Amino acid sequence: MKISSLLIIVAIAVTCAGCAGIKINPANADPAPPSFPADDQIKNNTGPLVKIPKGPVRKEAPPKISYEAPALQVAATEENCLALNVYYEAGIEQEIGKIAIAHVTLNRLNTGRWGDSICAVVYANSQFSWTSSRRLAKPAGISWDESRKAARNVIKGQRVESLKKAIYYHASYVKPYWKEAVTKIQQIGRHIFYSAAKVAQASPGN
Repeated sequence: MKISSLLIIVAIAVTCAGCAGIKINPANADPAPPSFPADDQIKNNTGPLVKIPKGPVRKEAPPKISYEAPALQVAATEENCLALNVYYEAGIEQEIGKIAIAHVTLNRLNTGRWGDSICAVVYANSQFSWTSSRRLAKPAGISWDESRKAARNVIKGQRVESLKKAIYYHASYVKPYWKEAVTKIQQIGRHIFYSAAKVAQASPGN
């Protein structure tokens, strides 16, 4: 047999490794190419793709509404300021989402840090983004009726049980710089609520 014919036979045998039952050692095989992102992957704000963990997810206890506070005596203009804040901050939310915004607004009033009236708290500088907008649609429709009702019920004493200490919140689709300095309480609808308590820091050695 000529040398050239022998080389051809060897080449065919090597090429067909695996098709005739010959196994290749995985340790010597080339690594598999990286796969493209699947549908269960999302992109976070920092850029890299993060895979959504599978398996059971711990769910928060559903928020509850109760009458826990004494009714307030406020002027109609104050109630209107509260209703406006509910409307522009949570007009598309369910009832409990509207109650939550009104509740937090009154929690802020109780601290005295943002003003001594509901209107002062609502229009405090750079606190609620809608107050600095020059293109606001006039309150109207079912959302406005529901917002006024929520404001009125909170003034009468209605509260969200889990938000007794809540004074901060943000929409779930944003990541404000201050979120690491406060303690998360609960997410209700599209808003995540926080107390003013500092996040506990691990002591040395832990």
